[in-house]
Amino acid sequence: MADNKILYGLKNCYYAKKTVTSSGVTYGTPVALPGAVSIDLSASGDSSTFYADDIAYAVFNANNGYEGSLELANIPESFYTDILGFDTDDDGNLVELSTALGAECALLFEFQGDVKARRHIFWNVKFGRPSITGNTKEESIEPQTSTLEFNAIPLANGITKSTTAEGTDATAYSNWFTTAPVVPTL
Repeated sequence: MADNKILYGLKNCYYAKKTVTSSGVTYGTPVALPGAVSIDLSASGDSSTFYADDIAYAVFNANNGYEGSLELANIPESFYTDILGFDTDDDGNLVELSTALGAECALLFEFQGDVKARRHIFWNVKFGRPSITGNTKEESIEPQTSTLEFNAIPLANGITKSTTAEGTDATAYSNWFTTAPVVPTL
């Protein structure tokens, strides 16, 4: 298979709830986050230069993961309860608790390519609460979106993300969004 020349088009956005036990980290089956509009990820970490012998002797780069935002057409109720820590009252309403810590999860998505879609998973993601915005309806309807800010930090073993590549196993590729992710071993 030839490598992609270009990537475009965000789709197939999912989250998989993370569980930490004494035997390690596991994830639930991915849950769809439909209506993905955009994702923006910026590398997090500093670079420092050590000088000796009147030159830049060594450069050190810290990989602290990524900071990002995910824009969705609408946030599903399951995400509010599974990841953001909302609860439901006796009438079935979503209730936000100031004491809720929320849960960590894996974030999965793909970009289309000219040859084959490239799939990604960020293994240790913590989302913040979304802002609430809205506008009145005018002559035409302008859809309002919701944006979730998040941090994707490395797991304890140092793994931050995985991305499909030319050599990705066909079964692993086809099951990317349907089976519980398993942290890779190197």
